[in-house]
Amino acid sequence: MAEHHRAHDLVAWAEALGPALRERVPLTRELRQVPPATIEDLHQAGFFRMLQPQSRGGFEVHPNTFFEVQIALAAACPSTAWVMSVLAVHAWQLALFDPKAQEEVWADERALISSSYAPTGKVKRVEGGFHLSGRWSFSSGCDHCGWIFLGGMVPPREEGGQPQMRTFLVPRSDWSIEDNWHVAGLVGTGSKDIVVEGCFVPEHRTHRFIDGFTGKNHGGHEATLYRLPFGQIFVRSVSTSSVGCLQGALAAYLDVGRKKLAASTGERVAVDPSPRWSAPRPRPRWTRCAWCCTAPSTRCGASWSEGRPSLSSAACSSATRAPAPYSAAPRPSTPSSPPAEAAASSSVRTSSASSRTCTGCGLTSPTSPSGPVATWAGCCLAWRTRTSSCESP
Repeated sequence: MAEHHRAHDLVAWAEALGPALRERVPLTRELRQVPPATIEDLHQAGFFRMLQPQSRGGFEVHPNTFFEVQIALAAACPSTAWVMSVLAVHAWQLALFDPKAQEEVWADERALISSSYAPTGKVKRVEGGFHLSGRWSFSSGCDHCGWIFLGGMVPPREEGGQPQMRTFLVPRSDWSIEDNWHVAGLVGTGSKDIVVEGCFVPEHRTHRFIDGFTGKNHGGHEATLYRLPFGQIFVRSVSTSSVGCLQGALAAYLDVGRKKLAASTGERVAVDPSPRWSAPRPRPRWTRCAWCCTAPSTRCGASWSEGRPSLSSAACSSATRAPAPYSAAPRPSTPSSPPAEAAASSSVRTSSASSRTCTGCGLTSPTSPSGPVATWAGCCLAWRTRTSSCESP
């Protein structure tokens, strides 16, 4: 029950931050990074601690809660959602590291970790650990972090052996930031280059990449969350923002459409049949995407509450398959009645016996005495009726 309330509070907080995040979008673009005030808001909400172990001061929430918060933030500011998810998921990976490394980082309860996993640096084996140097790119949110995860290939101990990819945990004193993030999209993520002139990384501050997929980690946490495959948590943490981006983009389009007048006819764009038919089509797609983002964390071979998820790639892959693929409904050319289940959708309310009003766009469509024409509503998934001369209220 406590977990349910916490999840509800976190998602509600993310939604409540929406207006402030939208207001800060110009500043976010100007700074080319998430503003300090927003980072503080994320700290206060506890978002950076969502996947952090409870024994280390975190919330240890269900992954689905994490993804829902991410989607809510992305609908208001994609850059903020991207940075939050990337920095927050690093707490999950740190829980897979040696406990000594966890103690070093979480000695500061507000510690944040950035990353750049492509193994573009140079790694040498030395006594007690490794010597690391080189340049890494696309380290989102690095300006706000005191630690960083860097990818590197460890040379084999023996001649003819296989190199081993590892994640190296490096403190802020050992790396510098090159401000070269000048882009058009996700400009507020501040995904700059990281330069390491040469530093020592002890063995306990490294994590074998393959262990995150096989479950052979040494973090000391037995909770189900830390036995899920790396790909089912980390990969989705950087892809789920796109679902919220789509939601926010469609909402912005519909908001403009309600007020904008067409230059050709002088009528509101919202009453034009073409965009009203096509606008809802992304919704089944983003619903499916959101389903794919959250399903594996509860269907990887066992229920979350049982605490025994399967680490099988095949099991996790099958969990991402939705019951039925989405296919856009063709625009009907002949009169027909709307499906019963769609007519009962909460997206449409009946305003009278002869008309229906879409709660999304606010438009009312009268029905024809001779029979309704089924079509997609202007901004909702449900079917509704209209005549060829559908008018606004």
